[in-house]
Amino acid sequence: MKKGKDVIITAAQPYANNELHLGHMLSTMLPADVLARFLRVNGNNVLFVSGTDAHGTSIVMEALRKGKGVEELLKVWHNMHKSMCKSFNISFDVFGTTHSYKHSKNVLKITRALIKEGVIRRGEEEIPYCTHFSI
Repeated sequence: MKKGKDVIITAAQPYANNELHLGHMLSTMLPADVLARFLRVNGNNVLFVSGTDAHGTSIVMEALRKGKGVEELLKVWHNMHKSMCKSFNISFDVFGTTHSYKHSKNVLKITRALIKEGVIRRGEEEIPYCTHFSI
């Protein structure tokens, strides 16, 4: 094993309701891939992770429009997303889905560790905001 730092890099996970487009690649996948490759070349232990997001209203609505189940659509879109990333030669170590057991297990493990370290905590904060801006 290399002697560099251990680094986890994640790229935003596209929803499982449509094809990836060039904007996904240029704004999300490619920059993260460049960073992962740079860190690897410089001796770091990199775990580059992303996948297909199977949660959200847009996915449920797409499934309803098509008369299919979310899991059925997830398989189709995930395979398409994975294929597109492979065609761009994105160097993922893991490209999974948010529905996988492994994903859920790891999210809980990391969240519990962050709570234990005090990085995530319950509470209220007063934060500044603009009262004059409206859309």
